[in-house]
Parts: sequence; C-alpha cells; structure tokens
Amino acid sequence: MSLQKQWLTRNFVIICRLLEIIGINALTVSFRPNWRTVYTVSMIVLALVQILYLLWCERSNLLSFMIVLPNWLFTFQGLMMNLRKSDKLLSLRSKLSEIQQMLSEIESNGPIICDVLKMSYFLQTIIFMFYLSSVVLVLLMPFVLWLVLGKKMLMFVFFVPGTDASTNEGFLLCMAMHAVMMPAAFFGYTGHECMFLGFVMPVAAYVDAFANEIQELNSYLTPPKPDQTVIRNQLNRIVKFHQLLNEYEAMLEDLYNVLILNKVGLNYLGIIITIVVILKLNDRMAYIFFALMFEQLTQVCLMGTIITVKNEQLLGHIYDINWYLLPADQMKHVGLMLHQAQNPTSVTIGKYAPLNVESYMTLLRSIFSYVMVLVTFFE
Repeated sequence: MSLQKQWLTRNFVIICRLLEIIGINALTVSFRPNWRTVYTVSMIVLALVQILYLLWCERSNLLSFMIVLPNWLFTFQGLMMNLRKSDKLLSLRSKLSEIQQMLSEIESNGPIICDVLKMSYFLQTIIFMFYLSSVVLVLLMPFVLWLVLGKKMLMFVFFVPGTDASTNEGFLLCMAMHAVMMPAAFFGYTGHECMFLGFVMPVAAYVDAFANEIQELNSYLTPPKPDQTVIRNQLNRIVKFHQLLNEYEAMLEDLYNVLILNKVGLNYLGIIITIVVILKLNDRMAYIFFALMFEQLTQVCLMGTIITVKNEQLLGHIYDINWYLLPADQMKHVGLMLHQAQNPTSVTIGKYAPLNVESYMTLLRSIFSYVMVLVTFFE
C-alpha cells in the first residue's frame, strides 16, 4: 500500500472507529444495525422527548424557554446527521479511492498528497480533543461546584422522572443519566465532524496533485522532439482526473447540501440564543453550547471555503497548460476542461448560498444584529 493511500485510510479509520462505537458506521459495507444502534437511537429519542416536554412547560417564560431551546437544537442536529443514506456515503468513499488509485501511479504525487492528508489527520485530532474536553467539562463541573461550593447545579436539562435534583440522590441519578447519554453525543458529533473534514481535505490534496500532473505534461512538451504518444497519454490522464474530481465534488454537494442547510440554520439560531442567554442570565451551559455551535459553524464554512479556493486554483492550473504546443486535435480537451472549471460544483447551503467565508461573515454580521435587537427587547 502506497504512503498516500495509508494516510487516506488512516483519515477514515478514526471516523469508522468513532461511529462504530455507537453503532452508526455507515462507511462500512458490512454494517448492520446492532444493540449499539438501539442505544444511540434510544438516547436521541429520550433527549428529544424530554426537551419537548420542558419547552412546553417553559412556553410562558421566554428566557427560560431560550435556556432549554439550545438543547433541542443540538439534539435535533444530531438526529439529522444520522439520517444520511449509507449508499451515498459508500459511493463517495469509493470515488475517493478511485481518484487516489489513479494519482498513486505517479510517484511525485505522493509527497504532495501526504502533506495535506497529514494536516487532515491533525485537524481530526483537534476536533476529537475539543469535543472530549467539552464532555469532561460538562460532566466534572457539576461535581466540582457541589464539592467546592455545595451547590447542586446540573449542566444539562435532562432529568430522571420522579426524582428531585436538589437532593443528593436525585442529583447523582441525574448525573448518572447524563453520563449514560454523553457517549452517543460525543462519538456521534466527533465522528460526523471528522467525516466531513475527511471528505473535503482530499480535494485540496488532489488539486495540488493536479498541478503536478500539469507540470509533467508541460515538461513533455518542451523537448526538441516531443513524444506525441506520451503527451497524448498524459493529457488523457489529466482529462480523466479532472472529470473524476468534478464527479466527486458533485457527489459531495448532493450528499451534504441539505445537511449543511440544517447545520448552518440550527447553529445560527443556537448562537443567537446562547449569546442572549449568556448576557441576560449568565447560564453556564450556554457557554458550552455557544463554543460547540460556533466551532461547528466555523468549521463547516472553512471546509466550504477550501473547496471554493481549490476550484479557483484548479482553473489557474488549467490555464498553465502550454496548450499552444499541443496538436490541434488535442487542444479541444483543454478548452473543454476550461469550460467545466469556469462553472465548478461547490458545496452549498441547501443550494441557497455558497458555503464559504463570505457567507460565514454575512452570518456573523446577522447574528450580531439579531443579538442586539433581542438584548434591547429584554431590557
């Protein structure tokens, strides 16, 4: 196995392990629902039912309602993440492997691809540590407050029916319930966040490898007597590579555009609510939800920006082809690639807006405006 293929496999091994723990690993062909799947579904259903009950109970008090609402937004987003079709995920993973196999035929592509995939693995590790630290904080903080200040304060709104969280027994039972529910959230969110990153980062690697392929072609065109057979084979290889990359990005957009709309919309609303709750009530869990939702919104927009930037670079690489040195019958291939590159497929927010840093800044400005309106309203 080539080194770049090892790094691609390593990027997806961590994803498969995380999702396998909670029984939702749709990246494995042999995957079948099991008792861990039942556990995960049960935790999601339990969380949604309890949150809807609490929202109904707090409907008359807007600020109390807003304290509970981020719990629902976060849980509902987790539900939506697990509704993706496994056949589309497997097809996307297969297309990725097909491109990887093609690029491994040129030895000079190896270091270029490995550098980006190493960065992808590093970013996945950061995501894992970020969510792990959030879990530890959420589970340990109530105990620390209890031991140091003598206050029984739960971070989550979830409760054990028939218990009083103000008593020692009720407090410990609720904390035990939170500890049981936490793995479903931790492994699910971490796995799916790493999955999106794992599907996007190879695009950056492959566009860089595309530039290397162009350099190879130009080097074949410069000798005094170019070998037309070698030139034709290399150009055909580039055309095929470009087509595979276009197909991959189209599949990525088809798989993620609705999910991105859901993620961006829920996190957008959640950030507004958590900021207002922090400013008005200084709720501790609102800080955690704000950090998680802000990270998700930032990460997904940055990944979309990578695709946008790399599509622009891809167009520039095609312009770098010394097309005027090509035989007349092969120039049309370059023209076709240019036409396709000028109209690239990018991941969108439900086909309503491009997923990139410009959309991210627009969302942040809108969040600031709505927060100011709501803060003024509650004064």
